[in-house]
Amino acid sequence: GLGRDGHLAAAEAVEHPFAYESRVELDLAFAAYRMAESGFDFSKYKSKKKVKQDPMSSQKERSSKKKKNTHSSLFSQHISGMCLHFAVELYAMSMILTKMKQTAEAFLGQEIKNAVVTVPAYFNDAQRQATKDAGKIAGLAGLRISNEPTAAALAYGLDKKDGEVVAVYDLGGGTFDVSILVVGGGIAETLSTGGDTALGGDDLDARIAEHVVKALGPKLGAKARADPVAMHRLASTAEASRKALSDHNAVTMRLPFLVEGDEGPVGVEERLTRNLLEGLCQDEMRRLRMPVETCFEQAG
Repeated sequence: GLGRDGHLAAAEAVEHPFAYESRVELDLAFAAYRMAESGFDFSKYKSKKKVKQDPMSSQKERSSKKKKNTHSSLFSQHISGMCLHFAVELYAMSMILTKMKQTAEAFLGQEIKNAVVTVPAYFNDAQRQATKDAGKIAGLAGLRISNEPTAAALAYGLDKKDGEVVAVYDLGGGTFDVSILVVGGGIAETLSTGGDTALGGDDLDARIAEHVVKALGPKLGAKARADPVAMHRLASTAEASRKALSDHNAVTMRLPFLVEGDEGPVGVEERLTRNLLEGLCQDEMRRLRMPVETCFEQAG
């Protein structure tokens, strides 16, 4: 039946983990669905224009869109005489959890049936329930949900402190989250949370890549922008260079061949310093500061 937040999942599938053969059938069906429905392509999903807004408003907007069109992304498969319907996002999440489960089992040498999965602190009840449903499809009967900032505080042993207020700052590849917690006695209480769901390391890499493209000049720069492979290589090099600046004051970006010029292949050799990176990413730095200040105000 139709689940929370517009997700459609068969009750039989959630209550009883699939046999291996059935799971293989479903994985193949899902792969075929993704190929047939170009609207659900992870690479295209990632390249869509980002909307700059706060996490809570973006979650509400996505939730309202799903309610208006709850059957927009479903795929079906016949298993043991039953026609099961799955929300694409839900099943995609279950595939990720399945891979994580298999990796952990291979490392530990034993079967895993229970797990704790971390989610962003701003996830609503429907999103948390969808994560639990995906865990059941993946074969995790006992799945508990924990906020990512709480998990980070526990991982660093901050829960051993007595009533201390800490800020957990999480700048990922595509999103930014910040939370203010009170920790002590093995307990972490969230006072406030915020961030930007459309800001991350990818945006910093894009600034570096654009700087390099401009250095090539108008003609070669236009060629580079029109070549997806060249821009992907440039973005990967920009990411590696940005990470290297964590340990060095300056690095040199090198790409032996980026685009084809009038006189042959043209490569890139650009020096990148911390000061230059901060200058290129001033707008992103300001956007990172605003949610932090808001969180401190909300936490009192």
